[in-house]
Amino acid sequence: MKLSHFIVSWSFIYAVFGVGLYAFPFKFMSIYGINLDPDGGELMANVLGSTLISFAVVLFWVRNVPLTERLQRIILISNFVYVVFDTPVAVRNLVDGTMDAGGWIPVMVHFYLGLTMAYFLFIKKEQPQAA
Repeated sequence: MKLSHFIVSWSFIYAVFGVGLYAFPFKFMSIYGINLDPDGGELMANVLGSTLISFAVVLFWVRNVPLTERLQRIILISNFVYVVFDTPVAVRNLVDGTMDAGGWIPVMVHFYLGLTMAYFLFIKKEQPQAA
């Protein structure tokens, strides 16, 4: 598949999680068995939600920029770094019992994001497009 197809899927995932965390933090997190604190928990969910929405917007806007372009590579690396740092947090919270069985959803999403981003960053070599 093409990078642009994966970028659209990444944008969709970020948008769904972002809107859920921003607009419906208590309901959204209850899917994973997490009860948010009404003060700090809701605030942090809203902050993460708005961040994920911005990731979705940026990725969607650059979906047709080839990976050979420096901007696209920088954006993809920054998203990959987020996934690399956030995946162990999701796994730890699942293993510790902070999340219930629904916690497998974000863990699997993180693995999907990480593996597909790593594929395009480190394995697949995209040919430069002629101007």
